[in-house]
Amino acid sequence: MALANSYYVARLMRSPRPADEQVMAKVALAYPSLQGQGTHLNVAGMAMAAHAPHPEAARAFMRYLVSDAAHRHLAEANNEWPVVPAVTFANPALQAMRAPAWQPDPLPVAQYAAQQALAQRLLDRVGYR
Repeated sequence: MALANSYYVARLMRSPRPADEQVMAKVALAYPSLQGQGTHLNVAGMAMAAHAPHPEAARAFMRYLVSDAAHRHLAEANNEWPVVPAVTFANPALQAMRAPAWQPDPLPVAQYAAQQALAQRLLDRVGYR
């Protein structure tokens, strides 16, 4: 058993290399869900530094990153799940991984930050480094 980010699995699924096909023939996907809560999602965020030398360019880039076009590109080229569920994309590996068993954890991302201190205390208590 291994825990892996889904984009690595999708990369193997989409690979034309026979060795990768052989690996995927031995892999079964499972989606951990504590008491039906859904599967944890890693999230990426963005921020602009207070003293950014080119704030307008940074804002334009951030607007692009939240666009449907950027989400489509990340799904198709990098095997990343779009944040916006309505974004359509052509990535057969992600489509195959989505149905039917996968349900994302519905916890709003804003609540992650509220629990960060508690999570860090738990990590410290168990000696995680």
